[in-house]
Amino acid sequence: MIYLDKKRVKEQNIEIESSSSKHTLHLEIKKPILWYPKGYGSQHLYHLKVKLFNEKEELMDIFEERIGIREVQLVQEKDEEGESFYFKINRIPVFCKGANWIPADSFLPRIGKEKYASLIHSASQCGINMFRIWGGGIYEDKEFYRLCDEEGIMVWQDFMFCCGEYPEEDWFWKKVKKEAGCVVKSLKNHPSIVLWCGNNENDWIYSKEDELKGRTIYHNILPSICKKMDSTRPYWPSSPYGEKDPNSEEEGDRHNWYVWSGWREIESYREDKGRFLSEFGFQAPPVMETIKRFCPPDQLKENSLSMEWHNKQKDGSGRLIHYLRAYMPDFENFEEFVQYSQLNQAYALREIIERCRRRKFKCGGTLFWQFNDCWPGVSWSIVDYYLRPKPAYYAVKRVFQPVLISLVKEEEKIEVWICNDTSKEIKGKLQLKSMSFKGQILWAGEKDVCIAANQSVKVLAKSIWEMGIKSTKEDFVYASLKMKEGQIGSHLLLERERNLKFFPERFERKVHQSEDGLEVELYSPVFVRSVILEVPGENVEFSDNFFDLVPGVKKRVRLTCSSEKEGIIRERLNIR
Repeated sequence: MIYLDKKRVKEQNIEIESSSSKHTLHLEIKKPILWYPKGYGSQHLYHLKVKLFNEKEELMDIFEERIGIREVQLVQEKDEEGESFYFKINRIPVFCKGANWIPADSFLPRIGKEKYASLIHSASQCGINMFRIWGGGIYEDKEFYRLCDEEGIMVWQDFMFCCGEYPEEDWFWKKVKKEAGCVVKSLKNHPSIVLWCGNNENDWIYSKEDELKGRTIYHNILPSICKKMDSTRPYWPSSPYGEKDPNSEEEGDRHNWYVWSGWREIESYREDKGRFLSEFGFQAPPVMETIKRFCPPDQLKENSLSMEWHNKQKDGSGRLIHYLRAYMPDFENFEEFVQYSQLNQAYALREIIERCRRRKFKCGGTLFWQFNDCWPGVSWSIVDYYLRPKPAYYAVKRVFQPVLISLVKEEEKIEVWICNDTSKEIKGKLQLKSMSFKGQILWAGEKDVCIAANQSVKVLAKSIWEMGIKSTKEDFVYASLKMKEGQIGSHLLLERERNLKFFPERFERKVHQSEDGLEVELYSPVFVRSVILEVPGENVEFSDNFFDLVPGVKKRVRLTCSSEKEGIIRERLNIR
């Protein structure tokens, strides 16, 4: 029996012989309602129920599963830059906006349904539509995949082979075949899974075929099992992988670790031409409330032994300080070290994600490393072990919005891009301004724009000198787009933050009642950098945080909380 929204849509009965061990039953659903990823349609799930009765019509066993119906294609077509790499779901091109997922705890039994639910909810609110299950982790609990099915979050599923050599021997191959068969059988009914991938980084590390011990597994055994047991999904040998170069910018998927691991400047992200970025990342400490749970008071220093032990990156603290000295004002205390490091992470992720979105379908997706943590520490995550978002979480949420204005400075010009991930054409009036941090408008212009569905387009390019900019250290650029559906905005700072000259901040605040909690309205006549909202000791979900205030532009933030807590939250709400 198959149900949709509790309504039976298909039923079939068969009789089986008592000696029979296997029977195949084919059920056809005519004109099925399809499952789509988040942002592209609804996540319709059918309820499959199989009942086994004996000859007395007594119920002996029952099997139940939720299934989704959809078509997956991995598009690899030759073009002027090499070969494309993007997904089509139900024949619709989908730009993948997501992250790498690691086990949510070092001790797996501690995870539980509540933690899975909280993390997947946070990811969905952030605009994530794909997770890559990293090959150095685990095959996740069924609860994880169930939630991804419901939320429309696609899953790139690595097999659990990672960063190493594996025996090229028959005894090991037999174990691999058995494990892989069990994995595919267990997970293949989840519509969220859109790709099987052979391993994490093994083909990249051992780029020569004769050096790659385990090649038979990724290039023969696993694809054969996937083809036999689940021919509806594409198989990919490794991540990263390309036929000519395992980490090519011209084909396949790519890991960019030149920034952070390779010490390169963040702006070098703008040069990346990868066809699908499945790994890149930048570290930051968690929020102070989390740090104080693992770090004694006398160890609250940037290079203390405790902070070093809670960072598993080689030269971790040294890298944080290196990038701080290049990008941020000198920090005067540990709290500033933490905050500035967090802002660096947010800036780095924004740079590379916007780059990928501007190159939509030249680049098929962007999966940063990493979404979550398995223990409390300094890492690449945007949500820490205790489920507290870092500033980068909100930065990613802003650049993962379905419609994005992306501003980029190319030499002496400001380019304005509009990225449209919706299924509808967008029409509106674009306004571009140059302003001083004091709030003075230096130049303003308008343009009517029309962006086709599911496209990214450069709509304007303007010289900074034509825009009346007097000082790149004291001026900035702001763009807004007024549409029938509402208004969005984005701004661009023209220098690294350590070179900027902000003015004393001041802003007005109002707190209103909203449907699901409270709403804070902020306004400032001057530019205010990184406004932080916090309610000490209370569990509050902010629609946005760690954001800049643009002069003259009202900012509204929703606070989701239980109704009985609203009075306490009004009293304790701190904005700085």
